[in-house]
Amino acid sequence: MPGGAGDSYLPALKAVLRVFGKSADVSAMLAGLPLRGGELTADYLAEAAERADVSAAAYDGTIAAITRTQLPMIVSAVDYGPVALLTRHANGFTAARGPDETFWLPDDTIDAAAPMFRLAPAYYFDQRSELLDLERPHQWFRGSLFANRALYGYAILAGLFVNLAAIAISLFTMAVYDRVIPNNALSSLVALLIGIIVIVLTDAGMRMVRGYLVDAAGRRFDVSVGARIFRQLLAMRGATRPQSAGTLANSVRDFETVREFFTSATLVTLGDVPFVLLFLGIIFWIGGWLVLVPLAAICVLVGAGLLLQTPIHTAVAQAHREAAHKSAFLHEAMAGIDTIKAVNAQAWARRHWEAIIARNAETSLVSRQWTSFSGSLSSAVMNFVTIGTVALGAVLVAEGLITSGALIAAVILAGRTIQPFVQVAGLMARWQQTRLAVESLDVFMTAPGEEKSGQLQHVAAKGALSFRNVTFSYPPAADDVPPQTALEGVSFEIEAGSCVAILGRVGSGKSTALRLALNLDEPQSGHVLLDGVDVRQYHPAALRAAIGYAGQEAVLFHGTIRDNILAARPGVSDAELLAAARTAGLDDLLSRSVTGLQTPVGERGGRLSGGERQAVSLARALAGQPPVLLLDEPTSAMDNTTEQRVIAGLAEARRGLTTLIVTHKPALLPLASRIIVLDQGKVAMDGPRDAVLARLTGKPPQQALNVVTQTAH
Repeated sequence: MPGGAGDSYLPALKAVLRVFGKSADVSAMLAGLPLRGGELTADYLAEAAERADVSAAAYDGTIAAITRTQLPMIVSAVDYGPVALLTRHANGFTAARGPDETFWLPDDTIDAAAPMFRLAPAYYFDQRSELLDLERPHQWFRGSLFANRALYGYAILAGLFVNLAAIAISLFTMAVYDRVIPNNALSSLVALLIGIIVIVLTDAGMRMVRGYLVDAAGRRFDVSVGARIFRQLLAMRGATRPQSAGTLANSVRDFETVREFFTSATLVTLGDVPFVLLFLGIIFWIGGWLVLVPLAAICVLVGAGLLLQTPIHTAVAQAHREAAHKSAFLHEAMAGIDTIKAVNAQAWARRHWEAIIARNAETSLVSRQWTSFSGSLSSAVMNFVTIGTVALGAVLVAEGLITSGALIAAVILAGRTIQPFVQVAGLMARWQQTRLAVESLDVFMTAPGEEKSGQLQHVAAKGALSFRNVTFSYPPAADDVPPQTALEGVSFEIEAGSCVAILGRVGSGKSTALRLALNLDEPQSGHVLLDGVDVRQYHPAALRAAIGYAGQEAVLFHGTIRDNILAARPGVSDAELLAAARTAGLDDLLSRSVTGLQTPVGERGGRLSGGERQAVSLARALAGQPPVLLLDEPTSAMDNTTEQRVIAGLAEARRGLTTLIVTHKPALLPLASRIIVLDQGKVAMDGPRDAVLARLTGKPPQQALNVVTQTAH
């Protein structure tokens, strides 16, 4: 029997994976998930299972309805927490808390209010079915909308009571004018008042319920799709990601437009449209030919809405493009605002910004004018409905065809009949904005990501790294600009545990080589291998868990020094953390600060100097002692004293680790036993350190290193 209840779904998921004969690395399954306390919760169970090629679908049936064909399932049980149901029996299940821990679980101990999941091996179509396009546009949000169908259905049901209340109020008005007032039937009025008050209170309650249901659906949609968008953002490769961070941020902000449209109360009013036929029937019943007025108004509104779609779409599309341009420039300017001021380029920045906002204001004005015209037309039609109904009704009353009470009731119902179409006219204008937002997000959401089915979940890395005829080009900056080739036919082999320095001019492809080793980018041809396996065959999280990387730009995130070092390796012990910090040269910073590792770094590390940011980045790479180290200019911003301490620390810390150091600084070269020189994306030299330096300096091999290092000092 299990000892106690737990909140993590991981043991139950492991039990299911054992049933399916699957093995998955836990770190790969959980990598990147925002876990609290390191425990897998129901919110992220499906995503973790997907990484092990298992699908997890929510089950909303009863416990008694669970059959053996639906197993295995994961549920939550009283006193046990999340468990896997493996076998069905008469009054219970064989359950498991882990791969090797099964027990009897009665039906009545399962918490039916907690999330329940059905699990099955993910099915993938093979190449024989590649002609079948299984991708569907907008799938990224349709699934979330469909998941909320019950809430929307209940909201429409609440709308039924709201519409019936509108009919009751109009009939109450007609009864008062036609029955109560002429006959002075005050006792009947009391009865009618009691009934209508109950109806009005019910109407108010139903409106509150409908609003709550719509808000609840919106909250679910926001959490589900918002998380999926950010997950896709993290999974995108550099080649498919928009080159402008501002444009990318604007695309993500488009989600707000989509969410507001599909989760707004206005959209729920579409559920009122079917009741229009009921309203028209009642108007015809009590007012006869008065029904022609709202019918004509509906035709005008629908026709005008269709005619306005083309100009509104054109205006909104132009405004959307200008907004993306505005966002891109603003993001770029804010990121480099100190540089703008330091080089006295304020006038240049203001000139560009004011030109952008002028164009944006102009295109937005055109869009708003068309939207305003649509709204004004709808208001005018509503007024004409009231006027037309009263005028025609007066004639019918004068001829004795209807009563004055019927006329007043018809006026009320006519306004209620046309109201959904007025709101639909407004929705048609907003739909153009939403349509563009969806199209923009579609490009983003359908871009290929790093994760693929069948990738290796565990890297038992020895550290042997190979480049075999690798060619890589960055995507062109514009349609009329050719791609920029960074590496061309590059081949080299690096033995496990060795230290290699990569030298070369600016733009020769040194940093690109490290990005390819991390599988951040994918070569157009050739292979990058880790221990004889193409890095693309590894799950990205598993691959990068085996690699420590310090980039050329030491990018830090808001938080403390400790937060930044442990961001990717939260399981690192304090002893390992301090060792990495010392090796990276953080001793002085930590000794000067009262807060030590809890020192805030600010946004993008703005509260630290360039050398301090670089030291934190290097400590982040060293934490946990990964078998492979990729260091891109790791000491370029450090002073000589700090650099020498770091070099001494690296000489000790990197023993047994495969290390690639990209550098222009000769002081780091004593760490390497071999040097690779890249020139214009090709291997120009490759050999033992001293031999390569001899060729570069023209000095004998035994003197070349001393000449280089002395020149540096």
